[in-house]
Amino acid sequence: MSQDLSRRPSSPSRPVGTTRPEGALDYSVVARSGAEGRPPLVPFCALASCFLLSAIAVLIGKSSNLFIPEILGFIVGSFLSVVALAWFIVQDNTNRSLPYRDWRVSARTLAPWILLGSWLSGTGSVFLIALDMSRSFVE
Repeated sequence: MSQDLSRRPSSPSRPVGTTRPEGALDYSVVARSGAEGRPPLVPFCALASCFLLSAIAVLIGKSSNLFIPEILGFIVGSFLSVVALAWFIVQDNTNRSLPYRDWRVSARTLAPWILLGSWLSGTGSVFLIALDMSRSFVE
C-alpha cells in the first residue's frame, strides 16, 4: 500500500487574479488615499460623560435626601461606563486597522483611568445610599 506523495489533493478553485477574500481591505489603496485611523471621539466623549454624570450625581446626592441621583450615579458609574469603555475599545481597534495617528496623550491609556473614576463615583453613590438607608433606620 504505497501512496503517491507527489500528487497533491486538489485545492478549491478561485477565479484568476483573486488574492484576498471578497470585501477585504486593500491597504495599498488606503495608504495612497491618505486615510488614517484616529481615536474614536464619540465613544470617548460618552465615557467621559459617564464619569461626569456619576460625579455630579454623587455631589447632588450628598446635599439632597433623594435616592434618585445616587441610584443614577451608581447605574451610570458602575454599568454604563463599562459599556462605554467596551464601545470605545471596539471602535479604536477598528480604527487601528488603518494607519493610526493617536492623540498626544494616548486615548487608549486615558480611557481606563476615566473608567476608574466612574467606578469610584459609582462606589461613592452606593456608600451614600447605604448611609441614607442606615440613617432612616436610626431615626
